[in-house]
Amino acid sequence: MKKIFKVQVIFYVFLLLAAGTIIFTVFSFKTDNRTISNSQIAAPDGWKITFPDGSTKELTLPNRVTAEANDEIILSNTIDGEQAGQTLAFHTSNQSVLVRLDGQKLYEFGLNNQQAFGKSPGSLWHYVQIPAQIEKGQLEIVLTSPFRNLGGSVGEVLYGAKSSCILRFMQEEWFGLLCGVVLLLFGLLFMLYHFAMGHLKLKNTGMFQLGMSCVLLAGNLIISTELVQIFYGNSSVYYIAAYTLLFLCLIPFLLYLSDTIFERKKRQLHICAGVFTISFGVAFVLQIWNIVDYYQYRPVFFWMSAALYLYLFGLNVHIFYEKKQEDVHVMMLLLMVVQGALLITDLLTRLHGKIWYSQYGLMVLMLFLGTINISKVVKDYRAGLDSRMQENDEKTKELLQEHDKLLQEIERLRESKERADRYNESKSIFLGSV
Repeated sequence: MKKIFKVQVIFYVFLLLAAGTIIFTVFSFKTDNRTISNSQIAAPDGWKITFPDGSTKELTLPNRVTAEANDEIILSNTIDGEQAGQTLAFHTSNQSVLVRLDGQKLYEFGLNNQQAFGKSPGSLWHYVQIPAQIEKGQLEIVLTSPFRNLGGSVGEVLYGAKSSCILRFMQEEWFGLLCGVVLLLFGLLFMLYHFAMGHLKLKNTGMFQLGMSCVLLAGNLIISTELVQIFYGNSSVYYIAAYTLLFLCLIPFLLYLSDTIFERKKRQLHICAGVFTISFGVAFVLQIWNIVDYYQYRPVFFWMSAALYLYLFGLNVHIFYEKKQEDVHVMMLLLMVVQGALLITDLLTRLHGKIWYSQYGLMVLMLFLGTINISKVVKDYRAGLDSRMQENDEKTKELLQEHDKLLQEIERLRESKERADRYNESKSIFLGSV
């Protein structure tokens, strides 16, 4: 056993040394960046923007300018032979796109968008092939949006090989994808854990609801990275799917909280879940009937989420000052302070982006509550198992004592029988001699 322990210690020492060596190599040895995603990519300056009234000004990208709904915003720049045959790559958010070179159309997106419902053409990266024969020309990117101020949202425009541009896009989205995949795996784990508990006939602790909430939020995070664009081109579909999953994810989360750490406020949390359910129903109907788009409904959801946060934070503070808190409430209070800071950040920056900072805070909160729940149930199960083992030991001891008593009683009866047999035998001998 000691030899095995020594091998484990040596293994972990070498593992730490290897990790330290890799980290030291990454940060200390300087080399030119030769990754494919950064090779032969340029972000030229010299852009001009033209407003609907015909006025123009120079613009540094990325930037955001004021624009009304359906305003036509034109970005223009001069390209030369260095960009000939390369790919023009840029990202749009809920904007239609028309790219022209010397007045000739090169590319369009969302201008004649045919969809069953909704106003948004979706958000995605665009890859436009520049003709190889061009020596010099005037490039124009025409942007329009059905929503106010989104038409004037312009990001970085890149030139380079198409493979490099695509890898740059994937490189920028890897963190959201990683978080989404991790959350998805944990959500499925929580749901399987719920079924395992049911099979073992243990107490239901709401893990199915928490797992469902994790899966919904994970789907939103994954779709919002827009990496699904690699496999499926209809951007309006995953635009609608992302918001649908986001609007739904809080409902099972509230049901989970009502069954676990806020069980004393079960009725109030069920009312909150009902309000969010009605809110989603309203948003869904408005989207289907093309009255209000999901994007336009997002501020309503944001303020409802902020109000819910304040309510849950107040519950935590109340429990904390009652001095009846458990470790889970203390840790949850700290995480909700961080979540509050993220919500304020979202509010102040008024992000038009795909993922809010507070979504990551909610993800951490879900994972924390799930792992705490599992560890608590396992701890209680082990404590119950130890208690049952102790009870079995006591019963075994009692049975052994009863067994010893029975053996003594059997021995006493055997001796009594032997004495009776001897008495009867003596009595027979006596009577036979008379």
